[in-house]
Amino acid sequence: MKKFLRLLFLIIPIVILSCEEEESEVLVHGEVVSSEDFPCNLYEGERDGKYLGFNCGKPYYSSQPEYDSKDGEYKFYSFDWQSDPQICVNTYGGVSEDSKTLITEVIEEAKKELGLLVPVNVFAFHSKDSNLEKVFSDWSKITLSCSIEFHEFNAAAGVEFNQLYNGGVAELSQGIFDMHDGNDYGSYARKIIYHEFFHIHQNSHKFYFESQNKFGINEKRETDRSGVNTVGPVWLEEGSAEFAAVHLSAKKGWVDYKYAMTEALDDARNVISEAASRNDIVSLRDYETSDGIRLVESENNPTGLPRQFAYQYTAGSWAFAYLWHLNYNNLQGALVDYYKNLAEIEKDNYGEGYKVAFEQTFGINLEQFYTDFDAFMLLPRDDQLSILK
Repeated sequence: MKKFLRLLFLIIPIVILSCEEEESEVLVHGEVVSSEDFPCNLYEGERDGKYLGFNCGKPYYSSQPEYDSKDGEYKFYSFDWQSDPQICVNTYGGVSEDSKTLITEVIEEAKKELGLLVPVNVFAFHSKDSNLEKVFSDWSKITLSCSIEFHEFNAAAGVEFNQLYNGGVAELSQGIFDMHDGNDYGSYARKIIYHEFFHIHQNSHKFYFESQNKFGINEKRETDRSGVNTVGPVWLEEGSAEFAAVHLSAKKGWVDYKYAMTEALDDARNVISEAASRNDIVSLRDYETSDGIRLVESENNPTGLPRQFAYQYTAGSWAFAYLWHLNYNNLQGALVDYYKNLAEIEKDNYGEGYKVAFEQTFGINLEQFYTDFDAFMLLPRDDQLSILK
């Protein structure tokens, strides 16, 4: 079972959603089909920023609409879909009605728990049985991207600044939504789909200014590769998505919370112990950026040997279990409040908004949290497990 769970973390793309290209660290079994095999024809109509209305699998606008106002580097937009954002689960050949029902069930439940700021198009396909050229054609017109690889375990989602007017997008393939349940774990499929929806939740809030009911885009910040992404460190983005997916799936009876968190803890402890055997001291701080993760998980690691994978997921999820243990209100902070406050805070604290939002939400500054959590991760296993609610 542990080996299978570790495989799940390896096959889920690490998605850094701030205009950075979706970066996949994927263990793939079987054929990979690249979008390079297909022609890339983005929206072919007149690019006049016109609202096109609601149609599943279609762009909402002909191009980027005009902004309402500007404040420094920020451009503020209001979109015609804001009063009633819709969810579309677009399925293609090889995707059964049962699979579509499962995906829809999870997405609708996530919407009920977390709310919905942007419309969402889910592209659910079969990597062998679907018409992938059709999938790519539909997907590219909404994402404004000409690059995707189709394989058995596609699982990615988010909201990009340059396609915000088209809402959020998720891609799922049969290895995810048709995944068998674990005897003790529960529904891996539902948990992973919930995880991906949470990325849309996170990355829509980082643009949304509550007081104005507008979305604000600072293109300079979204294309800045010099530090941590707007939404926060990778461990925070992935760890909170994993924690939320497990917690909220357990609330529905889809997974066993304590079993899932115990599996994650054991994997995180293995990363620490294996690294310690060669004097590589693991800290959550090492997992703030994709570059930092690539360094420690490759032979460029200062010890000369790579760490085991996925600490940003496993320890990241435990970071939020630990915060919940410190203060019950931190559960709401982990699920909603941190993200709800992020756009305004980032505007006033360029490149450092996540640090301010973290301290305001959880009552501890990030550097102190790293110190405390790293120490917690060295405690005996039973002491760690005792904090689970």
